[in-house]
Amino acid sequence: ELEAFVGEHTVDEGHLVDMIGDRGKVTKTKVNGRLKVLAADDDEEEENYDEIQTLERYLVLFNAQATASKQVNEAQADLDRNVLARYGTLEVDEIKTLVVEDKWLADIRAGLENEARRLTQRLTARVQQLEERYSESLPDLERKVANSGWKVRTQLGNLGMALGAV
Repeated sequence: ELEAFVGEHTVDEGHLVDMIGDRGKVTKTKVNGRLKVLAADDDEEEENYDEIQTLERYLVLFNAQATASKQVNEAQADLDRNVLARYGTLEVDEIKTLVVEDKWLADIRAGLENEARRLTQRLTARVQQLEERYSESLPDLERKVANSGWKVRTQLGNLGMALGAV
């Protein structure tokens, strides 16, 4: 939501276009600085209402994203600690199950599916090639040959030549 909001308000005359820092992103520091400038300018408060709303909405979204990122990092760290603690208590059979069934079998299954997909594509391409090659039936081809032979005999006859029976 923050990315969409920033994209929407960093166009030519958007309120966030001047808030872009050296790295090409809107910075919280510039937004806070601009809000202070606008708050100090009491004379034009109504004129700046939209800009103030945009800047405040940016800060809300920015802070929400920061909070969410922090929660994700904490959850990932917690998961890593739990996984590490569990590794120490794994039995030999559990290790075999994890390695063979969960890792290798998944890779083998994915490889087989990819190979089946590749073979199916090759077979489909070959069938299409054969369909193009044999799209006309033998009776159709014989009619074309007979028709062409008749045309050749007619043209030769018009030129005063005769062609033997074909």
